[in-house]
Amino acid sequence: MKTSLPIFFLGLFLFACTSKTKIELAPYEISDEIGNVGLKVDENGEIRIGGNFIATISEEGVLIDKDGKILSTCSDEGKLLDDKGQTLVIIDEEGKMHNGSNVFMYWSEEGKLFKDNFDTGLRINPVNPKVYQSASIVLYLYMNMSHKY
Repeated sequence: MKTSLPIFFLGLFLFACTSKTKIELAPYEISDEIGNVGLKVDENGEIRIGGNFIATISEEGVLIDKDGKILSTCSDEGKLLDDKGQTLVIIDEEGKMHNGSNVFMYWSEEGKLFKDNFDTGLRINPVNPKVYQSASIVLYLYMNMSHKY
Protein backbone atom coordinates (compact mmCIF):
# COMPACT_ATOMS: atom_id res chain seq x y z
CA MET A 1 0.00 0.00 0.00
CA LYS A 2 2.83 2.42 0.84
CA THR A 3 4.40 2.04 -2.61
CA SER A 4 1.13 2.42 -4.51
CA LEU A 5 0.30 5.79 -2.92
CA PRO A 6 3.31 7.66 -4.38
CA ILE A 7 2.63 6.11 -7.79
CA PHE A 8 -0.98 7.28 -7.56
CA PHE A 9 0.09 10.85 -6.76
CA LEU A 10 2.68 10.80 -9.56
CA GLY A 11 -0.01 9.73 -12.02
CA LEU A 12 -2.39 12.40 -10.73
CA PHE A 13 0.34 15.05 -11.08
CA LEU A 14 1.19 13.96 -14.64
CA PHE A 15 -2.49 13.99 -15.61
CA ALA A 16 -2.94 17.50 -14.16
CA CYS A 17 0.11 18.77 -16.06
CA THR A 18 -0.88 17.28 -19.40
CA SER A 19 -4.57 18.20 -19.34
CA LYS A 20 -4.03 21.95 -19.08
CA THR A 21 -6.63 24.01 -20.93
CA LYS A 22 -5.02 26.59 -23.18
CA ILE A 23 -7.94 27.91 -25.20
CA GLU A 24 -11.26 29.24 -23.92
CA LEU A 25 -14.18 27.83 -25.89
CA ALA A 26 -17.31 29.94 -26.16
CA PRO A 27 -19.47 30.86 -29.14
CA TYR A 28 -18.50 33.86 -31.27
CA GLU A 29 -18.70 35.25 -34.77
CA ILE A 30 -16.18 37.25 -36.74
CA SER A 31 -17.78 39.70 -39.15
CA ASP A 32 -16.87 42.69 -41.28
CA GLU A 33 -17.73 46.26 -40.29
CA ILE A 34 -21.20 46.10 -41.87
CA GLY A 35 -22.10 42.85 -40.12
CA ASN A 36 -21.47 40.17 -42.74
CA VAL A 37 -20.45 37.08 -40.75
CA GLY A 38 -17.41 35.31 -42.16
CA LEU A 39 -16.54 32.82 -39.43
CA LYS A 40 -18.68 31.29 -36.73
CA VAL A 41 -17.39 29.20 -33.80
CA ASP A 42 -19.73 27.39 -31.41
CA GLU A 43 -19.28 26.37 -27.76
CA ASN A 44 -17.76 23.04 -28.85
CA GLY A 45 -15.11 24.72 -31.00
CA GLU A 46 -16.75 23.81 -34.32
CA ILE A 47 -15.84 26.37 -36.98
CA ARG A 48 -18.21 27.23 -39.81
CA ILE A 49 -18.00 29.43 -42.88
CA GLY A 50 -21.34 30.22 -44.48
CA GLY A 51 -22.94 27.48 -42.40
CA ASN A 52 -20.48 24.85 -43.66
CA PHE A 53 -18.41 22.97 -41.09
CA ILE A 54 -14.68 23.36 -41.89
CA ALA A 55 -12.72 22.57 -38.71
CA THR A 56 -12.65 22.26 -34.92
CA ILE A 57 -10.49 24.01 -32.36
CA SER A 58 -9.98 22.22 -29.04
CA GLU A 59 -9.33 23.56 -25.54
CA GLU A 60 -5.79 22.21 -25.91
CA GLY A 61 -5.21 24.55 -28.87
CA VAL A 62 -5.34 21.93 -31.63
CA LEU A 63 -7.07 22.88 -34.88
CA ILE A 64 -8.34 19.90 -36.90
CA ASP A 65 -9.95 20.22 -40.33
CA LYS A 66 -13.19 18.50 -41.38
CA ASP A 67 -11.20 15.52 -42.72
CA GLY A 68 -9.43 14.94 -39.38
CA LYS A 69 -6.08 16.45 -40.41
CA ILE A 70 -4.25 18.50 -37.76
CA LEU A 71 -3.74 21.98 -39.19
CA SER A 72 -2.03 23.55 -36.19
CA THR A 73 -1.34 23.38 -32.49
CA CYS A 74 -0.75 26.14 -29.98
CA SER A 75 2.25 25.64 -27.70
CA ASP A 76 2.39 26.69 -24.05
CA GLU A 77 4.50 29.67 -25.18
CA GLY A 78 1.75 30.85 -27.55
CA LYS A 79 3.46 29.70 -30.72
CA LEU A 80 1.04 28.57 -33.38
CA LEU A 81 2.72 25.56 -34.99
CA ASP A 82 1.85 23.97 -38.32
CA ASP A 83 1.48 20.21 -38.81
CA LYS A 84 5.28 19.91 -39.19
CA GLY A 85 6.03 21.78 -35.94
CA GLN A 86 7.15 25.01 -37.65
CA THR A 87 6.17 28.30 -36.00
CA LEU A 88 3.58 30.21 -38.01
CA VAL A 89 2.95 33.11 -35.67
CA ILE A 90 2.92 33.90 -31.95
CA ILE A 91 -0.49 34.52 -30.37
CA ASP A 92 -0.64 35.46 -26.71
CA GLU A 93 -3.53 34.77 -24.31
CA GLU A 94 -5.12 38.12 -25.20
CA GLY A 95 -5.13 37.25 -28.91
CA LYS A 96 -2.29 39.60 -29.87
CA MET A 97 -0.55 38.19 -32.96
CA HIS A 98 2.97 38.86 -34.22
CA ASN A 99 5.31 37.07 -36.57
CA GLY A 100 8.56 38.81 -35.65
CA SER A 101 8.24 41.60 -38.23
CA ASN A 102 7.21 44.31 -35.73
CA VAL A 103 3.66 44.24 -37.12
CA PHE A 104 1.09 43.37 -34.49
CA MET A 105 -2.57 42.47 -34.75
CA TYR A 106 -4.76 42.70 -31.68
CA TRP A 107 -8.37 42.88 -30.51
CA SER A 108 -9.58 46.11 -28.89
CA GLU A 109 -11.82 46.29 -25.84
CA GLU A 110 -14.72 46.84 -28.26
CA GLY A 111 -13.95 43.64 -30.17
CA LYS A 112 -12.39 45.34 -33.21
CA LEU A 113 -9.33 43.79 -34.86
CA PHE A 114 -6.44 46.20 -35.39
CA LYS A 115 -3.25 45.81 -37.43
CA ASP A 116 -0.87 48.12 -35.61
CA ASN A 117 -3.15 51.17 -35.17
CA PHE A 118 -5.29 50.53 -38.26
CA ASP A 119 -8.85 49.21 -37.84
CA THR A 120 -9.13 46.20 -40.17
CA GLY A 121 -12.92 46.35 -40.20
CA LEU A 122 -13.23 42.91 -38.60
CA ARG A 123 -15.28 42.49 -35.43
CA ILE A 124 -15.94 39.75 -32.92
CA ASN A 125 -19.38 39.27 -31.47
CA PRO A 126 -20.15 38.89 -28.66
CA VAL A 127 -17.20 40.82 -27.29
CA ASN A 128 -15.49 38.36 -24.96
CA PRO A 129 -11.76 38.84 -24.28
CA LYS A 130 -11.53 35.21 -23.10
CA VAL A 131 -11.98 33.99 -26.70
CA TYR A 132 -9.60 36.47 -28.37
CA GLN A 133 -6.80 33.87 -28.49
CA SER A 134 -9.09 31.29 -30.10
CA ALA A 135 -10.42 33.91 -32.53
CA SER A 136 -6.88 34.93 -33.52
CA ILE A 137 -5.88 31.32 -34.18
CA VAL A 138 -8.97 30.64 -36.29
CA LEU A 139 -8.70 33.94 -38.16
CA TYR A 140 -4.97 33.58 -38.85
CA LEU A 141 -5.41 30.13 -40.33
CA TYR A 142 -8.48 31.19 -42.31
CA MET A 143 -6.67 34.20 -43.80
CA ASN A 144 -3.69 32.07 -44.75
CA MET A 145 -5.59 29.01 -45.96
CA SER A 146 -8.86 30.49 -47.23
CA HIS A 147 -8.22 29.11 -50.71
CA LYS A 148 -9.03 25.65 -49.33
CA TYR A 149 -12.48 26.70 -48.12
